[in-house]
Amino acid sequence: KGHGLGKTVKLAKWTVLFVFANQAGVLVVTQLATAAGKASGRNGAGFLAYSNAQLIWGMPQAIITVSVMAALLPRISRAAHDNDPGAVRDDISQGLRNSAVAIVPVAFAFLALGVPMCTLLYSSSGTEAARSMGFILMAFGLGLIPYSVQYVVLRGFYAYEDTRTPFYNTVIVAAVNAAASALCYVILPAQWAVVGMAASYGLAYAVGVGIAWRRLRNRLGGDLDGAHVVRTYARLCLAAIPAAVIGGGVGFALLLSLGEGALGSLVALIIGGAALMGVFFVAAKRMRIEEINGMVGMVRGRLGR
Repeated sequence: KGHGLGKTVKLAKWTVLFVFANQAGVLVVTQLATAAGKASGRNGAGFLAYSNAQLIWGMPQAIITVSVMAALLPRISRAAHDNDPGAVRDDISQGLRNSAVAIVPVAFAFLALGVPMCTLLYSSSGTEAARSMGFILMAFGLGLIPYSVQYVVLRGFYAYEDTRTPFYNTVIVAAVNAAASALCYVILPAQWAVVGMAASYGLAYAVGVGIAWRRLRNRLGGDLDGAHVVRTYARLCLAAIPAAVIGGGVGFALLLSLGEGALGSLVALIIGGAALMGVFFVAAKRMRIEEINGMVGMVRGRLGR
C-alpha cells in the first residue's frame, strides 16, 4: 500500500487487453490462412509461409524503429511529465523521420526482392514453396511503413501514461485485418489468398495510423509536425520507387539466368540489393533529404573515430 501498485495495475489492465485484442486478430488470420493453404494443395500457400515471411518482414522494425524510440522515449516521457507538448511533438517527429530513412528503402526492398530473399532462406522447403513465401513477403513489403509509424505514434500515448487509447487502436487494426483477410479468403484463388492477407496486414495498420495520428495530434493541441513528416516520407518514397524498379529488375534478370537455387538467389539478392541501395542513395542525395545527410554525417563521424 502506498507504492503506486494500484495505478500500475490500472495501466497494465489495458496493456493486457491490448495483447488479447491483437491475438484475436491473429487467430482469425491463422484459421483463414491455414484453410487457404489446405484448399490450394500447394506448399508455401498456408499459414506457415505467412508466418515465415512475416518474421523476415518484422525484423527491420525490431532493429531500427524500436532502437530509435528506445533512445527517445525517456526524453518524450520527461516532456510529457513537464506538460511540454511542443517537445513531445518534436521528439515524435524526429523518431518518425529518423526511422523512415532506413524503414522506407527496406520496405521497397521487400517489394522488389522478396522472391530471392525467400528462395535463399527457405530453399530447403522446395523452390515452389520458397517462391510462394517470396510473393507473401512482397505483399507484406510496403506495410512496414505504416507498421513502423504506428509504433512511434503510440509511444506518444505511453509517454502520457495512456494505455487505453493504444488498446482501442489495436481493436480497430485487428478488426480491419480480420475483415480484409476474410474478404481475401472469399474472393481470391486459394493459392493467392494468403498473399492478399499479407497485404491486408499493412492496410490495417494504415487505417490504425490515421486514427492514432489524429488522436495524438488533438492531444498535443492540434500540431504533430505533419507537413514536415509527410514531406520526408513522400520524398523518401519518391527516391525508393526508381531504386526498387532497377534493383528488382536486376534481381529478376539474375534469377532467370542463374535459376532460383541458393547460388542464383544469393547473387540476385546481393547485386539487386546493391543496385537498389545505390540508386536510392543517389536519388535521396539529389533530392537533398536532410535526414539522409544527417545519417551520412553520423556514419562518417563514427568511422572517423
